[in-house]
This record gives sequence, C-alpha cells and structure tokens, in this order.
Amino acid sequence: MGAILSIRPGDCIGVLHIVTVAPEFKGYGFPPPIEHRIVAVSLAHFHLAGTIVIQSAVANTLADRATLLSWLQERLVMGLGAVCRDRPAADYSHSFVVTFNGNEFLLPVIQYESLRLAVPYASVLTSDHFKGDSQASVKHFAVSDWFSATPPSISNLAQLCGLPPRPTFDYAGFSAAYITGGPVDLKAVCQQLELDVVLISCEFMRIALVSGAIKQEVYTDVLRTLLKQAKDKNELIGTYLRQANVRKFLLLGAI
Repeated sequence: MGAILSIRPGDCIGVLHIVTVAPEFKGYGFPPPIEHRIVAVSLAHFHLAGTIVIQSAVANTLADRATLLSWLQERLVMGLGAVCRDRPAADYSHSFVVTFNGNEFLLPVIQYESLRLAVPYASVLTSDHFKGDSQASVKHFAVSDWFSATPPSISNLAQLCGLPPRPTFDYAGFSAAYITGGPVDLKAVCQQLELDVVLISCEFMRIALVSGAIKQEVYTDVLRTLLKQAKDKNELIGTYLRQANVRKFLLLGAI
C-alpha cells in the first residue's frame, strides 16, 4: 500500500479523469503518454463538508483540443477555489488533486498536450505544487499508486467501495470512430467520464478511511452527499446507482 494520507477537515478535493486517442501511434500495445491526445475530460470538486460539483467537456474534433485543455485547467483551478471559499483564492495549501493513474499517465499526457498545443500549464499542476509532502501547495494523490501489486481497473474500484462493477464502455470503438471522423456519441462518453470521477472519488475516500486519515462518520457523510448529488447528474449515473442499491452496499441510509 502507498503512503499514509493526511487529510484535514477543511481540505478541498479535485478529482480529474480524461479520455484520450492516439491517432499517430503505429506500435503495439498501449501507447506511451506522448502519443495521446485528450478528447474528453471530467472534473469533480468537493469539500469534506460541502457541495460536490461534477463537470465534463469534450472536443468535437481533434482541432478543438486546445479549447478543451484550457477549459480543463481553468475549471480545475476555479473549482478548487470555489470549494475553498474560506481561504484566499490563491491559497491551495489545503487541496488535493486526485487521479486514477496521474503519475504514470494522466499528468504526463496533460504536460505533453500543453506543450503541443501551446496552452499554459495550470499552476496547480506544476511540480512545485506536487512535492508529495505536507508542505506542498497542492497534494497529488494517484489512486493506482496506493496498491503495491497491479492496481485495479476503474470498474473494480466500484467493487472495492462495495458497489457492483460499473457499466462498460467501448473506448476502443469510440477511439477508432473519433479518429476517422465516424459517428460518435459524445454525450455517452461524457456520462461515462462523470461516473468514473464519482467512482475515483469514492475510492479516494475509502483509502482515506482505511488509512486512518478520516473517521467513519466523515466517510459516510461525504459519500452520502456525493452519491445523492451524483445520481441526478446524468442518466447513466442515476441508473447505475439505482440498480446498485446503494443503501444495501454502502449502508448509508436513504440517499
């Protein structure tokens, strides 16, 4: 398991996830980060005692990626500031950016895309903020780094939190159609991304609980708020949570 988390009551959490395509990759296996192009993003922001905001956006074509990347970085900074209302806007010293696999994939992809598209890299994503210690301006936590063995898939994160596997999405089919200009369901990919950031948020809170960083009542309250608000965010999340019978799996009471 990874390092023990240290979370304070006033901390602000930003959860980030992306969908990419690799239109120029000619090799075998999973493309390295430099080959990926970001085509859809989703963000969740929440305070341990406050409202949760979930947002997503998609680039209609590869040519629209610079606008998407600017949106991502602006919303990440603005979102952290919005949930940290009790502090100056520039003070992110009580903030986390949570990703599924940020160190190995997501953050390098954003860095490469920022350079490729000449989009300024958001200050909260720079290495000066991610020092991995209590003095860091923004603490980054990659869920996959918590596991000493092979990390679980995002679908399996749901099961770790006591939920059924999440609905599958044909990312390979989406990628192939997107690259070739074929018909793609952009609404569906955004809904899947929004569900994924909810599950990553749940797993982050579960890790915080089992590591002793938060108490059971905080975990229960945050997940109740998260799931209660998320179920109305989009049709996919609502259907999944109704079928999952959250009260049975998470023992959260009525949501």
